[in-house]
Amino acid sequence: FLGRNPQSYAFVSERLRATRALAMAAVANPSSNNLKHVPDELRRDPELLRAALAGHTQAYLHVPDELKADPELVALAVKTSKGDSLVLESFPEQYRGDRDIALKMVSQNGLGFQYVTNQLLDDKEVLFAALDADLRSVQYASPRLRADPEVVRRVASSSDCSYAYRYLDDKARNESSIVALALANGAQLQEVAEHWRDDDAMVRVALSRLGINYREVSGRLKQDRDLTLLAAQDHTRGVTWGFDLSWVPEALQQDREIVRNAVRSENKNAAHLHPALLADHDFVRELMAINEDILQHLPASTQRALASAIVRTSAHRGRRIAVDCVPDTGYVRGNRRTVDA
Repeated sequence: FLGRNPQSYAFVSERLRATRALAMAAVANPSSNNLKHVPDELRRDPELLRAALAGHTQAYLHVPDELKADPELVALAVKTSKGDSLVLESFPEQYRGDRDIALKMVSQNGLGFQYVTNQLLDDKEVLFAALDADLRSVQYASPRLRADPEVVRRVASSSDCSYAYRYLDDKARNESSIVALALANGAQLQEVAEHWRDDDAMVRVALSRLGINYREVSGRLKQDRDLTLLAAQDHTRGVTWGFDLSWVPEALQQDREIVRNAVRSENKNAAHLHPALLADHDFVRELMAINEDILQHLPASTQRALASAIVRTSAHRGRRIAVDCVPDTGYVRGNRRTVDA
């Protein structure tokens, strides 16, 4: 039965859980961490502990405290835990400060880097092993390493460095070549020094990657039509969220090419159409042909004008039946499709 459902060991009687053969079978199954359910007297059995550590990746968490410093058990945990950060955290300090152990663990799970000793948080090779597994591990590095030119360039040149970039030393990450590299790899404009948001070249790099960066662009550069149009073209980058038409200066809000691209990239931008454009029903129909999902974001009056009709039956004994057809916007609320009338 344990072979089919190893979790059931937790629910058998205390007498059966104290049966060594049953406990051995339970802890050896890798799909359930049953060592935590083994009675204390059996949990100190060397053979049972080895079986448990060879079975489940987090079995070491339930090794009795007085045995956690056992070199054989630690070595087995390093081998089988797949770098589990909780296991590394629970190692005695002497092992968290062991460079070889740290390299093996963080190369499989970069976020485990946060649990090595302070000395290893300042070790570039250990950090690089962690970065290869998870770029976010840079946030736990020593201040010296977060300002190290090699580390800074390594992070900035990594694809989708948006999260990790913010943890680099402020001065080092705002050097011009690093800023350009990071923006090209997904760092957001809000993470760089303010003066770069008024730099034409840097802003162009940022907008070429993500339209959402337009929100942080200086007021001066938001007036630039070419940059605004570039920001609105998220659909060409495979991004379906980000650029918001409401950020565009009023002078450009009636620019039809900008609006077409904004609506193609994100249907919610239809909610920010300039009144003059809403009044042009032919243009709004053109936008609906570009992105049929914009209907739900148009004002109700525009919806009725563009997508409603009255159907009247033929007269019968002097009377007619009139049906007012209103648009189904596609919204579903409370498991019921609704219409806006």
